[in-house]
Amino acid sequence: MTFRELPPEQAAAERTVIDVLHAALEEDLEPGAYGRLVLVQGAVGTGKTALVSHLFNELATQFAQVPDGSGADAVH
Repeated sequence: MTFRELPPEQAAAERTVIDVLHAALEEDLEPGAYGRLVLVQGAVGTGKTALVSHLFNELATQFAQVPDGSGADAVH
């Protein structure tokens, strides 16, 4: 699926979320401890759904490594 380019404000928000997620992955948490919660909020029509859809696609590209979409090569 091809996504349109995000407007600058949404692209900056996406970069922030990705940076937070990368930092959380590097944290050494005790077993059973929780990492980070990322909350995307805003008024109706501000592009939250577009941002989250774009973000999930980007994360799937970076972390899942699933070229054919089958999930067979996913990193867990």
